[in-house]
Amino acid sequence: MADLRRPIHRTVELPKDPIYRVAKNSASVAGSRIRAEDIESQAGNRFDLTNEGVVYCATHRQGSFAEVLKNLRRAPSLRISIDPMVDPGFMLEGGIPTDWRATRSIFSVVCDEPLPFLDIEDPETLAFLDAEMAVELGELGILIPLDIPAIRGPDRRLTRAISSWTASQRDVDGNFLYGGIRYVSRLGGWECWAIFEESDIHLTERMDIQRNDPDLLSIASLFQLTIH
Repeated sequence: MADLRRPIHRTVELPKDPIYRVAKNSASVAGSRIRAEDIESQAGNRFDLTNEGVVYCATHRQGSFAEVLKNLRRAPSLRISIDPMVDPGFMLEGGIPTDWRATRSIFSVVCDEPLPFLDIEDPETLAFLDAEMAVELGELGILIPLDIPAIRGPDRRLTRAISSWTASQRDVDGNFLYGGIRYVSRLGGWECWAIFEESDIHLTERMDIQRNDPDLLSIASLFQLTIH
């Protein structure tokens, strides 16, 4: 007989070593929020909430750069020759302005006694969420079981619904169960963390973004961005 026990879910611990965040100097550990009127749209970030800030970090510096530079990439339709008769090798490219670097820093982040993080990259967690969030998923029109392409896809209504469910979970004494969500960047294999602002978040170091930073250079090359 098939084992039809209730699925379990996987949680992971935040690394003890500092993780990284690239952000504006004025918002070092300020959580990102979504306005109530935008909650059903594709605006904002993947795990934004209306009632609590979410701080986005990555385990490695490259992941932090990739997540914040993705919007500077050129659309494929713009990567065309301006005039192939004049210069067939000239292509429009995106760029990283000097001011972009000057107004941002690389922050090293730690959390004191962090709660477990829900690992939404784990198949058992996705099966668990299928059961726990059946009503919410149905309201979103999601009629097939959750999988990795779904949670890494463009529908931010889904990822924000998962974030909202995770942030609302309490134990019998009313204490939070999760410190946030562990996920993997859809841009590559970088491990990322959506940390709920209720966590005790601290900065351990702030670093200027230098034009020759090796991790910045790596992502700029990957995204075909010119660093100014």
